[in-house]
Amino acid sequence: MALQKSTLALLTLANQADLGALEAALAEWGVPAYRLDGRDIRDTATFWRAAGQQLPLPPGRREPASWSALSDSLWESLHEVESEELALLWTDAQAMLDGGLADLLAAVDVLTRLSRQFYSPSSPQATPKTLYVILAGMGPNFPRI
Repeated sequence: MALQKSTLALLTLANQADLGALEAALAEWGVPAYRLDGRDIRDTATFWRAAGQQLPLPPGRREPASWSALSDSLWESLHEVESEELALLWTDAQAMLDGGLADLLAAVDVLTRLSRQFYSPSSPQATPKTLYVILAGMGPNFPRI
């Protein structure tokens, strides 16, 4: 059965085995997807380093120094994308479950707050967007979709 868009929410957990089908579906739906490779992400510092290297941040802004700096930079960059739907696909998210759970929760909190801000912007000039935050990983915490 083909993946349905209704499977996705503002935060979706997915099994790494479904990654190819998920990326193909996003492309078919015309949803720009930004991938964060989580293989080396173990804590806040390594998350920020990976985000600075892999996510679309404004020119001159690389590795963020705080969660709010990351959120502000992503808002600024993704707000400019000419699409009403966007996806942030964090792969190998299970890597943070071993010793970095508090940092994983902080990262998810920031990303889901950003997703809600896009969905219900405070500025009347801002066009609402849907930002799907997708955590893909291996193991029982990441269901098949």
